[in-house]
Amino acid sequence: MIKKAICLFLLYFSLALTIVAWSTSNDSAKLKVQFEYQQF
Repeated sequence: MIKKAICLFLLYFSLALTIVAWSTSNDSAKLKVQFEYQQF
């Protein structure tokens, strides 16, 4: 029972980590595009 809970926790933790990493990389890409657009 505890093993199953730990597995579920790790699964959700990795999922949240992926979402956070994806959103931050997405934001930095948007900032980069905006910066390049302002240079023109």
